[in-house]
Amino acid sequence: FLRRRAIPGVERVDDSTYSRTVRTGNGEAIVSVGLVDGEHALELRVNGADSMDLFELSCAARRVFDTSADPSQIAQAFRSDPILGPLAAASPGLRIPGAWDSFECGVRAILGQQVSVSAARTLATRLVERMGTAVKSTSPCLTALFPSAQSIAEGSLEGLGLMRGRIAAR
Repeated sequence: FLRRRAIPGVERVDDSTYSRTVRTGNGEAIVSVGLVDGEHALELRVNGADSMDLFELSCAARRVFDTSADPSQIAQAFRSDPILGPLAAASPGLRIPGAWDSFECGVRAILGQQVSVSAARTLATRLVERMGTAVKSTSPCLTALFPSAQSIAEGSLEGLGLMRGRIAAR
């Protein structure tokens, strides 16, 4: 799910790790969430964040990866449903992906209306290239923050391939 939607420069996904740039209350950071070898666990790594932002970042990671969900309760609740029961049994432990930032989630929802996942990703990439903020990173793949509400409100959305209705949604 996350790999298909990853915005180049902002996010990077490989077989075992999801990484991204994030704006924090005190600056910016690079977060990586990866599988722990041999365990059913995730590890959160944070680079460049002020210590005051670590709690906020850990809460966001828990939300994005839905770690508060109890898979056994979900399986039990869906077990008798003729549609959801077989789906839950076929994918035990499946989680509902969350969002790092509610504003970014809203923008991505608008960009993704009535277009394919690939087209929405292209539009988001163009938006980041035009209005995103460059970050200092040791990763050549993570180079920008998703645009802020202010930069989108003040910037021009013309020429990005957006329909007038999406531009008006700003």
